[in-house]
Amino acid sequence: MDGKIGVFLGRSGSAFNAQLDARNFGSTLQNQFEIDLIATELGNLKSDLQSIYSVYGRKFSSTLKGESIALRRYLSEEDPNIVLQIVRPPEHGFVVGALSNQFGYKAVYRYSGDTFRSYQAVKSWKKIPYLFHGNLLGRISLSLCDEFITLGPIGKRRLIDRGVDSSQIKIIPPLIDSNRINSNTSANQDLYDEKYVVLFIGRFTRMKGIDRLISAAKNILQMKGRNDFRFVLVGGDEDEVSIPADVRNKFTITGRVSPKQIPKYICAADVLALPSRLEGLPRVLIECLYLGTPVVATPVGEIPHITQNIINKNHTLEDYLLKIDNIPIDSAEDYLLENNQDELVEYFLEIIEEDS
Repeated sequence: MDGKIGVFLGRSGSAFNAQLDARNFGSTLQNQFEIDLIATELGNLKSDLQSIYSVYGRKFSSTLKGESIALRRYLSEEDPNIVLQIVRPPEHGFVVGALSNQFGYKAVYRYSGDTFRSYQAVKSWKKIPYLFHGNLLGRISLSLCDEFITLGPIGKRRLIDRGVDSSQIKIIPPLIDSNRINSNTSANQDLYDEKYVVLFIGRFTRMKGIDRLISAAKNILQMKGRNDFRFVLVGGDEDEVSIPADVRNKFTITGRVSPKQIPKYICAADVLALPSRLEGLPRVLIECLYLGTPVVATPVGEIPHITQNIINKNHTLEDYLLKIDNIPIDSAEDYLLENNQDELVEYFLEIIEEDS
């Protein structure tokens, strides 16, 4: 083996996207490096992660204190060349950076979401904790880490603007495993009677733009008189969203579904709508493109670098949906795990070699 890498997941082990990030990094690196996972809990991909990693930290509580103790214990007992933080950049970047410095190991910070701008997606007094969390704690985290990963050029610019040297930054987008997606895709995707199906996947929050989608849907269904649309909302429960009673029959709310079911809904849809106010680079967007479902989205985070179908004043969400047959499909080839494995391995090899 060419070195040892500790991947810090902490208390985020129950979050499916975090599990996928850990699995993708691990499956790519396991043949070249000795790899460990520091996590206080594991979720749906528990068996996958345990088959890839040596897992540490399960006996500690899933709190900030518990995950910090788990990492401290790991660093006091093991000897990694690198500690990689993959999610929750402000607090996890701080924990990984501070403890790696204390024990003399290299810390790699991953800017996995646009947390420096998160305060812009909330209203009034709620901006204050987001400003503290994303900017004050986020800037401290940057000062503690040695190397940096961003999802795209926007994230790289965010870090450069905050004092990180461009030579320390590597762009590695969220990657998708085509084998996993293909295994969860069924042939019969006619789930709804309407001609057009508009899909939304995510939390039912203002930050994710659920209010924008509902407003566009109401205009299409009522003002335009289009009854051939169905709007399918995946990721939340009915009591978390307010849909006008006069159009409620044109909405399907699935509730929270198993990640294995997501490809089924993607293949049944004619378009994925992502009218978010804040994003990094959503993996579900890449999965849609891989499965041949076009997306329309707001120009936040790295989204403008993956799709041409951008929602703005000249091309509103409503405009796109009314021309649903003509929405182009972008390519997902650059985001496939199998197309990026060599570059990912080389990146970590270079870090280890520079430190030796």
